[in-house]
Amino acid sequence: DHLWLDQDESISIQQLLLPKARLVFYELNKVLDDSIALKLALSTNSGAPSDNVRLSVLELLQTDDEPEINFTEAELSIGMKAAKVKYDKATFRKWKKARKQAEKD
Repeated sequence: DHLWLDQDESISIQQLLLPKARLVFYELNKVLDDSIALKLALSTNSGAPSDNVRLSVLELLQTDDEPEINFTEAELSIGMKAAKVKYDKATFRKWKKARKQAEKD
């Protein structure tokens, strides 16, 4: 059997899951980039970086960067109440900051 959703349900699900999917997508890309950098930093072949570069790469990989979420104009135009329902706490805070910044611009 197939699960069929009407348009309102699919929009609601999209609003709930899209921010989470963006966050996971960002995190997965960061993990991929970090793993490539780590592989290069630890390599021992003839083109391997110097020890200073290796140390710099390892230090950069240890920093905890907060992922940035780019909200669309439509997402920034929703009301505060709707955003509270739509996003988790951390994403809601980022949405508020992004909305405030967009109002300044």
